Amino acid sequence: MQAFKQEYRILLAAFSILLIMMVLAASGMYLIEKDIQPEKFGSIPDAMWWAITTLTTVGYGDVTPITPWASFCWHHYLTWYGYGCITRRHSGIKFF
Repeated sequence: MQAFKQEYRILLAAFSILLIMMVLAASGMYLIEKDIQPEKFGSIPDAMWWAITTLTTVGYGDVTPITPWASFCWHHYLTWYGYGCITRRHSGIKFF
């Protein structure tokens, strides 16, 4: 519990960045894929499922982008961003 009290600002900043990235990625994916895959990206909350699984690097594969723009820009960027956040935090490199 002592560690959480000492590092709460860093944890808050990291979670805030992740939350912002998740909302931006879900919104962007919704705008790009809504007409092509309305059953999977029909709303921003539907796209949030994709963003959560991609950002946490779980990637179940049930929802994937099919357009080249969405696949390259959003999917790969967000996956590597998720890896970077996890790697930085566990390697001891501070965000701020």
